[in-house]
Amino acid sequence: MKSGTNIDVVRIPPTGKFAWVTDEADHLWYLVFDQDTKLQGWVMPDCIDIFEEKSSKNCADYGSIIPTPYPPESLGNIDYYQFRYDDFMKRNPSQQPPDYYLEFGHKYLTRFMNKTYPNLTKKGQEFLKNVGKSLQQKMENKLKSDPELFAKLELQSDDFRKFAYETHPDSYCESGWKDLPKSDKDKIIEAVDRRDLYVSQQGRETGAKLVQQCGDSRPPAKIGTDYVK
Repeated sequence: MKSGTNIDVVRIPPTGKFAWVTDEADHLWYLVFDQDTKLQGWVMPDCIDIFEEKSSKNCADYGSIIPTPYPPESLGNIDYYQFRYDDFMKRNPSQQPPDYYLEFGHKYLTRFMNKTYPNLTKKGQEFLKNVGKSLQQKMENKLKSDPELFAKLELQSDDFRKFAYETHPDSYCESGWKDLPKSDKDKIIEAVDRRDLYVSQQGRETGAKLVQQCGDSRPPAKIGTDYVK
């Protein structure tokens, strides 16, 4: 059931936790609510017994509007942005995902860790690991603070990208960008696509904030998600 579909409640069963609905194509769905009557997701009739409140583990037609948190013990892993992308598509199969996930986050995290990391000093390598984890942690913090708001933000790609860029200055400063040797900074910057370094207005603005916060006059790069200047 796509987001924004107009639905008509047909019946609310005795449990009070489900509602029968039909979408614009006359497909029947059950809406699933939590104890506070907040919508948690939707499910096809064959996937659940609404009166016994049992669902089939083999049913692939269940959807949730609530984003799935990434395992906190795995933060920093290279699959993070792919995970966020896959989770979005599972919940919104007919919607356009935030371009930040794959076009920025996954692309640069993969590039930096696979190609740039081996050529850095120990200090530079530690920075890459720390900033990658920090950026992911800030995104997860946003999700956990208000899952429903995060889900709505994902549907607005430009706004989501703006939010993600705004997490960069703190992450870079906290991870030690200012103290990196010049050789590491140069290699990190060189790994960034020129269009991301010089064309993106959000990138330029974020870079300026980073310079102010870190007190570093050199243009920062883009790590783990997208470029920071």
